[in-house]
Amino acid sequence: MVLVVERTGERAAGAEPGALRADARRNRERIVLAARELFMTQGVDVSMDEVARRAGVGKGTLYRRFPDRDLLLEAVALDIYERLTVMARRAWERGPDAWSSLNGFLREWAAFRFGLANSPLCHPMREALKGNRQLRDARDVWLELFERMVREAQDDGVLRRDIGCGDIVMFMDRLVQETGAPADVADTVPARLLELLLDALRVQPGSVLPGRAITGADLNRPVSGP
Repeated sequence: MVLVVERTGERAAGAEPGALRADARRNRERIVLAARELFMTQGVDVSMDEVARRAGVGKGTLYRRFPDRDLLLEAVALDIYERLTVMARRAWERGPDAWSSLNGFLREWAAFRFGLANSPLCHPMREALKGNRQLRDARDVWLELFERMVREAQDDGVLRRDIGCGDIVMFMDRLVQETGAPADVADTVPARLLELLLDALRVQPGSVLPGRAITGADLNRPVSGP
C-alpha cells in the first residue's frame, strides 16, 4: 500500500503515488516500512541516515520523498491506520459473523505487530493527529470499523458487554511488545497471549472486570502520569 500525507497549506510527503514511477513507489514503500520498524523499536529520534540504511536507499532519495522528519512520521502513522482499515474491511467481508470477523482482524493485526498505545510512536502519533486532518480521518475510519465489529459481536451475545475497542487496543499493544521470555519459548508467547485474549473476550459467567470499558474516544485523552 502506498500512502500520501498532505497537510493543509504545507508540503505534501512526496509526490502523489499515481505520479511516481514504479521504482520510486517501491523506494517510498521501503522508506515508510523501515521508518515504521525503527520508530516503533527505537523511537522517532532515530537518525534519518539509519532510516535510509534500513530502507536500502540513498539519503538523497529519502530527503526527496520526505524533506523533514515530521512528514515521515505522518506518513508512517497514516500507513498504520490505513493498513488497519484494510485488515478490518477484509475481515468483515470474509467473516460469517461479527465474532469471526473480529477474530480474524485481531489475528492479522498481531501478525503485523502494530503497537499503538504504548510504543515509542504513541506520543508522536497523538501530536501528529492534532494538526493533520487526513490522519484523523484515517484513524476514525479504522476505529468506526473496529467498533462496529465489537458492538455487533456483543449484540450477537458472543463478546462480553463490559469490553470496549479501547480495551482491545491496549492489550494488542502489549501483545506486540517484546516479552522478555526465554529464547526457546519467545516465538510462541505472542500466539499464546492472543489465544488467551480471544478466550477472555467471549462471554463468561462470573467474570467481572474492574472499572469501565475503554472506548475509542478514550484513546485520544491525555495519558496519566507515572
